[in-house]
Amino acid sequence: METISQALFWVANSLLIPDILLLLLLFIRSLLLVGGIYNQYMTKRRNDSRRSANWPGRCPRRTTRSSCATCAICSRRRPAPTMRIS
Repeated sequence: METISQALFWVANSLLIPDILLLLLLFIRSLLLVGGIYNQYMTKRRNDSRRSANWPGRCPRRTTRSSCATCAICSRRRPAPTMRIS
């Protein structure tokens, strides 16, 4: 019985270092994946803000819709944006 216990002890101890290394590699990979998702989010946010800045119906003073209705710059009527179907 002591021999089996000793053998299991050696097997368990010999697998500790590879398990720790594998866990570290998986943790680093997860950090890279989270960084990639964050990068996609920031790129989408930046592109959306650039696109909305060039949108024809957007107030140049970047005001809210209710205050934009009384804005002197936006008092003229703008054409509604059209959708392109390609």
